[in-house]
Amino acid sequence: HAVHVIVAVKADALPVNQRLMQPIDGSFHVRNEKRIVRRAGRHPRGGLVECGHTTREQQRRRERDDFAGRSGVGDVDVFAVVHGGSAARGLGLDFTKYVSSQRFLGLSAFRLKNALLDASFVHDRLSMMLFRRMGLPAPREAFAKLFINGQYAGLYIIIEEMDANFLNRAYGESAGYFYQFSWVKEFNFEFLGDDPTNYAPTMFEPKTRKTAYDPATIVAMVKAINQSSDANFVAAVSEFIDLKEWLQYVAVEQYLSEFDGMFGHEGMNNFYLYRPAEARLFHISPWDKEQDFATIAPYTIEEAHEVADAIVRADMVDLADEL
Repeated sequence: HAVHVIVAVKADALPVNQRLMQPIDGSFHVRNEKRIVRRAGRHPRGGLVECGHTTREQQRRRERDDFAGRSGVGDVDVFAVVHGGSAARGLGLDFTKYVSSQRFLGLSAFRLKNALLDASFVHDRLSMMLFRRMGLPAPREAFAKLFINGQYAGLYIIIEEMDANFLNRAYGESAGYFYQFSWVKEFNFEFLGDDPTNYAPTMFEPKTRKTAYDPATIVAMVKAINQSSDANFVAAVSEFIDLKEWLQYVAVEQYLSEFDGMFGHEGMNNFYLYRPAEARLFHISPWDKEQDFATIAPYTIEEAHEVADAIVRADMVDLADEL
């Protein structure tokens, strides 16, 4: 379905692309054919563009209208997603911020991605389609037109939020432990010691069970990967990882020439891990696959200079690392 995202903001002298950089104070609409979600304006606090300010009676009435199949529902939380300082910011929409039961086409939230690094707008969506075709859980995506005060502000990509709705769709439950890998330094599953804080919540950021996210199982997984003998490796690691599933995941990334993923140019990046509550096995899901050969070029030139420097210095260890 064609999705139109319509934002109304206060009249001012700012051009549209700068308004996206400012707090939005006005009314917000998401429209998909006859399905409409609206909210009344409220000035944001902090760094989020939070939307919604209604009386409790208005909120209850909107909820009743929604359940009755009419257009009015509760409020929507809109927050900026900054990537590389782009003038066209990505946006996130949370339909449950003020009305926990509110959904839009079954979704509690989604992202509006500006595809800053992909002028074709197809890399991310086709990549996620390929992951799903290979039987690997990946977020669904669709194209959207963004309008601000009736003025077309550009094409965006709607991305399914990685939340409980995604987990229920992908795994049939959402009571387990869900982590987003957040790049803070180069890391390739090296064992960093038994201290759980070396791994979570910094690198493995909990998205569920945020006060009881069980980092000990992550430590045990990393220890098994690094300290198991060759003879016992498959058995020990298989307690935490479905090796066939992970090989499929890596194969898809390699086919896509992904250089910012599991075997990233500066360590692992752009994936989620999920472990059901009563299991020790982690499952992997992809995130952010928009990069292409053009974005590799600056790093390739940099690495070539470093290779040449290692050759001149006759440093074979450094040369092996750079290669």
